[in-house]
Amino acid sequence: MPRYQTPDGSFVHYRLEGRALASRPALIFIHGWCGNLHHWDAQARHFSRTHRVLRMDRRGHGRSQVFKDPGTGRDHADDIAAIARRERIRRAVVVGSGGDGCPIALELTRSYPNLVRGTVLIDTPLNPQVTIGAGNHALGAVLGEMSDSIRASGARAIGTFYRTYFHPRTRRSIVKRAVEAAAQTPVPVALAGLQRIADGSETIAGDIRQPLLWLMATEIDEDHTRRFAPQAAFARVVGAGHFPQLETPAQVNAMLETFTSQL
Repeated sequence: MPRYQTPDGSFVHYRLEGRALASRPALIFIHGWCGNLHHWDAQARHFSRTHRVLRMDRRGHGRSQVFKDPGTGRDHADDIAAIARRERIRRAVVVGSGGDGCPIALELTRSYPNLVRGTVLIDTPLNPQVTIGAGNHALGAVLGEMSDSIRASGARAIGTFYRTYFHPRTRRSIVKRAVEAAAQTPVPVALAGLQRIADGSETIAGDIRQPLLWLMATEIDEDHTRRFAPQAAFARVVGAGHFPQLETPAQVNAMLETFTSQL
């Protein structure tokens, strides 16, 4: 597996698959909190027949390492853009997952408009900037509880949170594999992911002009989202929890195909 060395000395492992066709954009898949590139196995199998597919273990996740700092959302976006540049990807659709992956996808879209033609956000709303542990905002309170639990119990707490993210009917083997992998995430990396969620995504979305698709398994406030991203479109899968790319991949792949074909 190739790897990219960041300016601060961290290593990001990635996979590039598929065929380069001038008429079709590449697909860049960005995993979420405590995830890894295997969250996109089903998408890589499907789309590598017709597109170039780039996915990675972000700093500190999976096989990737952190040298000094787990990084901000902008750091992660810069890592991905550098890998795309190295691999001569000039036009891409970006797909992000969850509260950590989606803000990075949005930051990549905002910071590199010549690269990103459109962006898909999987199962996460736009969030304001909050303070972790602040009781005056529900998200800040939830992130505070998660942070305290992870500091106290480490891998056990991460695994406990992860189990709640799946639909009750999702195959146990899928849940088991994802939970076990998430629990291996180093505590500082997991906490940095919570901070990136707390940093918010509303302002980032407000600076974006490319097409945006929210692909949800749960309800989303469409009016609130369109206040920041009036170009937003919405779709919803059936029978999935927080990880529809793992739980209902056929639905996700079909929606990604439709979105990509319209760009």
